[in-house]
Amino acid sequence: MNKGQFAGLLFQTFTKWQKHDATLRAAGLTFFTILPLPSLALIAVAVLAQIYGEQAALQQLVTQVSSFAGPTVANLFSELLLNAQSPLTGVLGSFFAVIFALSGALGAFSVLQKSIDVMWAIRAEERGRGAFIKEKAMPFVLIAVVVTLVVGWTAFSTVLYGAVVYALTPVLGGLTGYLVWVLEIASSFGLGTLLFAIIFKELPETKVEWGDVKIAALLTAGVFTVLNYFFGLYISSVQITTLAGTAGSLIILFLWVYLVNLFVLFGAQFSKVYAQTFGSHHNRPPVLKWPPRPKVERIEVTAEVSVKVENNACAVSVDRQIYCRRPITDD
Repeated sequence: MNKGQFAGLLFQTFTKWQKHDATLRAAGLTFFTILPLPSLALIAVAVLAQIYGEQAALQQLVTQVSSFAGPTVANLFSELLLNAQSPLTGVLGSFFAVIFALSGALGAFSVLQKSIDVMWAIRAEERGRGAFIKEKAMPFVLIAVVVTLVVGWTAFSTVLYGAVVYALTPVLGGLTGYLVWVLEIASSFGLGTLLFAIIFKELPETKVEWGDVKIAALLTAGVFTVLNYFFGLYISSVQITTLAGTAGSLIILFLWVYLVNLFVLFGAQFSKVYAQTFGSHHNRPPVLKWPPRPKVERIEVTAEVSVKVENNACAVSVDRQIYCRRPITDD
């Protein structure tokens, strides 16, 4: 694939991404993501506090967020948790808090999966028999995979940074800090690439190969890394409380999640365009639009014309015309 073909893929992706109302879908996905987030985080802190203590548990959670989203978003996340109250107060309150958090997380996952299906123009009728089981089981599998990757990656990167500082500080002096900063960016990029590749491959309810998503994952992770860097510069240059008062941290976090969702949907759309152009979907028949819109075609009735009516797709009107509905294929 040369530069011209890549530019063509980007243009085609942007066109389809706009046509599928990605901005509106990202806004809805952001709402469903933010809604259960504080409850989930506070529940995680409460559980970890039984092992490490409250302060250490909060620091552990912030460290995991920082390894993926960067220190700026992690600080916003920490500030949000410090200003919140634990939902685990009493048996009944804890029960409803857990139910609310889990249902919210499942709702966010369902919205994400359906949004990616829209990017892929997948109809409900095309889903396999195991789609229902996959839809219900995938959130738990994906969350387990993400948690394992983030925790393992954080542990590895902590050891790596410590070894770099210990070994190179006597040689490089103050330059060691810049080297660690570069390693942090590379670590965030690598982890993002892996997570986005899993999302783009596993969430669409159609068969997707790893080769279909590799460029989309790299592209999304690169944009994600750049977004975190400039987002950090912006946050460091303004007072959050002057932007939205006491709710500033939540509003800024909402904005960050919205931008991330926009790029995730763009990456999903790119993986579909790439799969149809160069990947495993290149020789497949076109997929019907979402939702399939019927195109009415009028056929003149004559003695020589024999029309086969299938699934009530055609009907004879009183004026001796036959009207057939044929779906429009995705261009």
